[in-house]
Amino acid sequence: MTLKSDLSAFAEDLYQLTREALLNQFAAEMGRHFYAAAFHHVELDQAVPPLFALQCIENLPDPSNTEKPVERWDCAVWPQVSAVEDWFAQTLGAMQQGQSPSQWQSSVKQLEKRLISVCKRLTAELKKCCTNLTADFAVLILDDDFRLTPKCVSKTQLMRLFPHLDEPRRRAEEIARLPLERQIEIHLAALDSDDSIVSRDADDALRKIGPVAAPCVARSMGAAKNSWRYAMLLEVYCVRSPEVIAALKHLALDRSNRTVWPASALATLGEHEWLIHNPALSDDTVVSAVLHTVSSWRNYQLDPLPFCYQPLELLISARASAKEGLLAEMLRSSFSDLHAKDMPIALAGTEHPFAGIRRHAACVLYRTRKSKPYGARIVAALLPLLDDSHPRVRYNALVTLGSWTSLLPDDPTPFAHLAHHHPDEATRHIATNILAAITSKLAKA
Repeated sequence: MTLKSDLSAFAEDLYQLTREALLNQFAAEMGRHFYAAAFHHVELDQAVPPLFALQCIENLPDPSNTEKPVERWDCAVWPQVSAVEDWFAQTLGAMQQGQSPSQWQSSVKQLEKRLISVCKRLTAELKKCCTNLTADFAVLILDDDFRLTPKCVSKTQLMRLFPHLDEPRRRAEEIARLPLERQIEIHLAALDSDDSIVSRDADDALRKIGPVAAPCVARSMGAAKNSWRYAMLLEVYCVRSPEVIAALKHLALDRSNRTVWPASALATLGEHEWLIHNPALSDDTVVSAVLHTVSSWRNYQLDPLPFCYQPLELLISARASAKEGLLAEMLRSSFSDLHAKDMPIALAGTEHPFAGIRRHAACVLYRTRKSKPYGARIVAALLPLLDDSHPRVRYNALVTLGSWTSLLPDDPTPFAHLAHHHPDEATRHIATNILAAITSKLAKA
């Protein structure tokens, strides 16, 4: 059997066999009320056939017996349906035979889709013809990482079957009914949790509440063990109040603080002079903080400062020891999208004496929103950078020019030189594509 040719037959055979086995089981135990049947211990990628079992309410421990808690989804103790398991074992082995590991991984994805489809079809069919099933009865795939289970039923039914999954939503609704001050207090306590899911949910909630929470965040930050999360929030809020700035400065100078987030938040709030001229802060910290103002984090800020290169220029002139580190970071970093209103600054940046700023300009001119009216100016500004002394500047200039091939000059010489002689393979590849586009354009002229 090959998966491609016999996948439909596999699904149909599995459906019919499983349907018959379950109908026989339900008919034999009419006095019981079944709430689920499930494929479990699913390891298809290892070609291990899943087990198949079913369970009824009557088999569960007495809910009033607190010494033995009710575990509705411990499939290991459910009655097994051996006919389905045996068939699956034989069929899965035949399917895998002759397939390479990579082929089998692709086959597993298709098998999972078919298995999900079979589960849904069985759930709908059995509910029509059996009277001893609960209202939320379902045939499921119960995998350890809970990746496939949610795909077998609707989200509403999933929450009814597994109420603990809905607990975060219910808890959020309860908190949302409290006074705003109390909501902020609860979320700040959760933000300091070492549980990544709990802290992430708290961060999401505080972002939704917005800048009104900034004073409470600032006051709570100093005593928090995960204070960097609070600094991240203040960086998003962009509240430039004396209280917020003072709290961030205190944390930035705290020797127990081991993250750059307080300094980065201060850069976002415009405290460049304080950061750059403060001898207590290392070059690495100041470089990371100032560079933060042109990084992709800018996209998440609610009220970013106007885009400019002045903080970088101030750092270069005031901290000679930081210049080399700043250049290294700017030659390898990624940057935020640029808005059309910032185009003149980026265009001027292509002529800046500092290579890091030239590379930044070449990058963001490629990512500028609504840049079409500036196409000719972008091309004119970037063409000289094809001869830049730094290979990363040349590379990014070439990448951006590749999006404006219709506006490139007819002379293919600079691109031909890069395509044939540049030591970097990626650069040669892009130059070759641009050269082909120019050649094609000339042929049509």
